Amino acid sequence: MRAARRFGPAQTVPTTTDEGDAAGPGSGPVRTRGRWPGHAVWGETGVLRETDKQTVGELTVTIDRLICVGFGDCIEVSPEAFELDDEGIVVFRPGVEGVSPEELIEACESCPVDALTVFDARGIQIVP
Repeated sequence: MRAARRFGPAQTVPTTTDEGDAAGPGSGPVRTRGRWPGHAVWGETGVLRETDKQTVGELTVTIDRLICVGFGDCIEVSPEAFELDDEGIVVFRPGVEGVSPEELIEACESCPVDALTVFDARGIQIVP
């Protein structure tokens, strides 16, 4: 199990094995926290991922967790779609599928660092 506490910018948290021992040097990816080199997320499968993707209607929205700094402008526009996780990075809320496409696009356009990307059904990027 990984540590559940916060770490400052550019500090690292060693990954752990299934047995719970800290991984040694060269034994796999290292989770980082902070703007540089970035913020990574452990998926349900245990795979390190840096983006979160959700399809809502005919739109596909991607959150780039390396870019997001948690300003929360998207949450102000669409609190039904987004929230901050325990590390201050935007994530999708359960039930985001019920948010209108117009509201999602407006929320994603409000991101000052372009961490939210929207693609239409044809795969054409419409935001940013």
